[in-house]
Amino acid sequence: MSINLYALKEILLQDFIRYLRWSFKTKYNSKIILTTSHILICKKLISVYEGNTKKLIINMPPRSGKTEIVNTFIEWTITKHPQSKYIMTSYSDTLVANSSQQIRDTINSQEHKSMFEIETKKDTQSKKLWKTNKNGGVYAVSSFGQITGHGAGLKSVEDWGGCIIVDDPLKPDDANSLLKLEKVKDWYETTLSNRVNNPNVPIIIIMQRLHTDDLVGCIQQNLFKDKDEWDFLKIEAMIEETKESFWEEYYPYSRLEQMRNSNSAYFYSQFQQEPIIKGGNLIKYDWFNWWEVLPTLTYLIITVDTAQKTKEINDFTVMQCWGVNKDKDIYMLDMIRGKFEAPQLRQTAKTFYNKWDNYKQNDKKVQLRKMHIEDKSSGSSLIQDLKTERLKIGAIQRNTDKVSRVMDFSPHIEAGRVFINTNINQIQDLIDEALAFPNSKHDDTIDPLMDAIELTQVKRQGFNSSYFS
Repeated sequence: MSINLYALKEILLQDFIRYLRWSFKTKYNSKIILTTSHILICKKLISVYEGNTKKLIINMPPRSGKTEIVNTFIEWTITKHPQSKYIMTSYSDTLVANSSQQIRDTINSQEHKSMFEIETKKDTQSKKLWKTNKNGGVYAVSSFGQITGHGAGLKSVEDWGGCIIVDDPLKPDDANSLLKLEKVKDWYETTLSNRVNNPNVPIIIIMQRLHTDDLVGCIQQNLFKDKDEWDFLKIEAMIEETKESFWEEYYPYSRLEQMRNSNSAYFYSQFQQEPIIKGGNLIKYDWFNWWEVLPTLTYLIITVDTAQKTKEINDFTVMQCWGVNKDKDIYMLDMIRGKFEAPQLRQTAKTFYNKWDNYKQNDKKVQLRKMHIEDKSSGSSLIQDLKTERLKIGAIQRNTDKVSRVMDFSPHIEAGRVFINTNINQIQDLIDEALAFPNSKHDDTIDPLMDAIELTQVKRQGFNSSYFS
């Protein structure tokens, strides 16, 4: 090796950003364009390598170079430490296998071999599993895949030994699947995070945000009891205050504005890394009015949404009492949100009904017109049970999906027709669910809220008018 090549080799081994530029040019015969955001990612990865950061989360928009940088980071560190062991994961088996293959093929390329001594073993050359001549290597697996028998890092903690890389663990199409969100959480907690060969092996998660309860959301909520160990880097596609794009050449600000205006929930989640848009998604915080003193109410209604089961993973039963004034504005008076077995559900509903059936305002009784319950699952049984008690019960048939209902009826909230109160039991649950919807893990308070709006302010064509009386 010439003196010039030897000097270049030492520079590349010491400087990850320079190595990234060299590797990109070698692979694609093109110069890499690094924005300020890309440089910041590189510096965060260097901090992991130097041992200053143990766990790193990078949230950034899709198609913005994150996988290329992380793949090259593995390439750089395994070149420096051929004994190091890595586990790479992604939602797509094909994508993670291709990333592993790219790293392996670069190491086996003539350009790399002429500069560095590292080689891969001939008998371990699959896309998903390959090893170096120092017995390090990469194991690539999709989310929920089999990891038994594989570990990341080395037993020794004295030197760099590899890491776990999580690159987009959930497919964007599954963003609203509570089952898939829970599955990712369980897989990470019980399987992936335990595949480290010593406690100091780094874990790097790099992903676009999809949901308030995606993997990053779980960490932010401290569900794994290790939030303080994580370093968070959030890269937003656009800075709205200064009208700047994080990558003007690839994502012009005008294009980002079009994307935001076309589908704000998608844009703020995956491009701004905010699953809850500031102020709310489909329902905005500022739309709600807060009452302190009630106006004269003309009548009351109760809306109920029952859960099918009472297990922790299932939904809540929600009962809401609403007062209606002469202008048909609605005022929430009370709410119950809980999980009840059948006998307890019946008794809770009956007690709630009787409480508000006897409500007086200025010593004058305010009529409770009906308790309205969705005629489905446990609600159907509750309707029959309460009718035997001679209570005034209405059976609700919901014929459209929840998102459509919110889009149809939320303009009444925006118009200032819905009033809530800070002293109402569990009111924060309603606010949290309303602002996060449709990206919330639970949204049980939303249906009875929409029912209240529909029953008091919207008379659907062909609907039995006696239902409202």
